[in-house]
Amino acid sequence: MPGTLKGANVLNVTTAGTRVQLPNIPCKTVTVIAKRTNTGSIFCGMNTVNNTTVYGVELEQKEAYDFDVFNANEIWIDASVSGEGVSYVAV
Repeated sequence: MPGTLKGANVLNVTTAGTRVQLPNIPCKTVTVIAKRTNTGSIFCGMNTVNNTTVYGVELEQKEAYDFDVFNANEIWIDASVSGEGVSYVAV
């Protein structure tokens, strides 16, 4: 049975190399989708994720990954290109 939507939005990395945390949304799963307008890579993972040593998942435009977490704020993103980002859905 599908879960109830808890939150959905977009999140950008203002400066490549400076990770950004997803917001505080209690949930079971978060799907992170690299924006279709991205020209570089998005890196998703824990608070150690960055755009040079890739701790986590690397996504190219329109690629997605599901994270089983208790809160969306457990996920951080970074980008190889400033201003690029993700959309996400928390259930």
